[in-house]
Amino acid sequence: MFVDVVTANQTPSEPDPEGVFIFNIVQWTPVKYLGYSYPLWAHAFGWFTALSSMLCIPGYMIWLWRNTPGDKANKIRLIVRIEDSVAQLRERMQADQEKAMEL
Repeated sequence: MFVDVVTANQTPSEPDPEGVFIFNIVQWTPVKYLGYSYPLWAHAFGWFTALSSMLCIPGYMIWLWRNTPGDKANKIRLIVRIEDSVAQLRERMQADQEKAMEL
């Protein structure tokens, strides 16, 4: 299901975010505070608010992939590639820095 890949910013001892999320869903128990058990609608609202921010990035990725024309290689080239060359980006950054220094 998920590939366990250690990224440059992640050490092998750190847990995978996907694993933590799935473990949280599997081991979920209703929240109780001082003997009060919260209603199901409160739990649903909490999950909704949590997932509303977590699902934005994968949702946008799926939308962008489906709305980009071309085959798989062309889609990757269009989505990942930047428009400007490195020289143009350097010139733009230098111009922005000079404008910032003038202010």
